[in-house]
Amino acid sequence: MDINDAWKATCKVLLGGEVGPLSSFEEYLSKDTVQLYSRKSCLSGRPVTVSMPQLPASARYISMDEMASASLPPAKPLSINQIKDIDSLVQALGERAVYCGNVISGNSMAVSESDSCSNVHQIRRCTQVHDSKFIACSSMVRYSEFAFGSTQDAMSKYIVRAHETQRLTRCFEVLRTYICTDCVYVANLENCSDCLFSFNQRSRRLLIGNLALEKSRYLELKKKLLDDIAQTLRSGRAVPSIAELIRDGDGS
Repeated sequence: MDINDAWKATCKVLLGGEVGPLSSFEEYLSKDTVQLYSRKSCLSGRPVTVSMPQLPASARYISMDEMASASLPPAKPLSINQIKDIDSLVQALGERAVYCGNVISGNSMAVSESDSCSNVHQIRRCTQVHDSKFIACSSMVRYSEFAFGSTQDAMSKYIVRAHETQRLTRCFEVLRTYICTDCVYVANLENCSDCLFSFNQRSRRLLIGNLALEKSRYLELKKKLLDDIAQTLRSGRAVPSIAELIRDGDGS
């Protein structure tokens, strides 16, 4: 299974069907994650992915996999004029610095357009992802699988656009939510399951808009709402985010 297959499988689990290839949703998925930047290697001219916006575009860059064979000329000693004050010293060192991108370490395989990742498998357009697999367009993720467009998550599986989360299973568009399963468009939930458009709840289930329903009625409405979300994704390649939903409403 590659990362696109993983995306398709995740959409089937969450929404009941595929919505299109991963490449069509990368802009939507990356919207609220740490941004990545593409630079050119000063050695080979190949693209180098970095995740530090403070680095100047005019600086020199190198890919981590080029370090072993790097043949940059040795820097000459600094002159007395270059160390006469802090401004001169910073400028001189900046002109000599070479920044490293595409930093992938540990036991990692099938990683593309990513930086600062370790012990990962099937990763695309990510940064600061560790000990995880099948992750795309995400940042600051630990011990998770099948995560897309997520940031600050740990120990979750089958999530799309989950932010500041932990121990989720099958969740879509969630914010500051922990130890929950089968939740869609929720925020500030703990130990909940089967909740849609719910906020500020603890140990609850079968909710739509914080209203508890009988299971049969809940499942009926859930299917319709998920079908609507899937159709919107197929046609528009994006849906409103949970943050936008809270901003435009009162979240109660």
